[in-house]
Amino acid sequence: MVVAFWGVKPSVLVVAPSLEEAALKLLNSGNGSDGETDPWKGTAQLIVAPWLA
Repeated sequence: MVVAFWGVKPSVLVVAPSLEEAALKLLNSGNGSDGETDPWKGTAQLIVAPWLA
């Protein structure tokens, strides 16, 4: 469940190219470090923004 803040439901994650791998791991991991199912998996689209480098 995604909690809306001020009526906004985030659907994108914008990162610099150097953080692309970490962002992919965050968005695509099926389980947390404690073995729990990740409720955030698949809830955002990744945008790699070269101008953030």
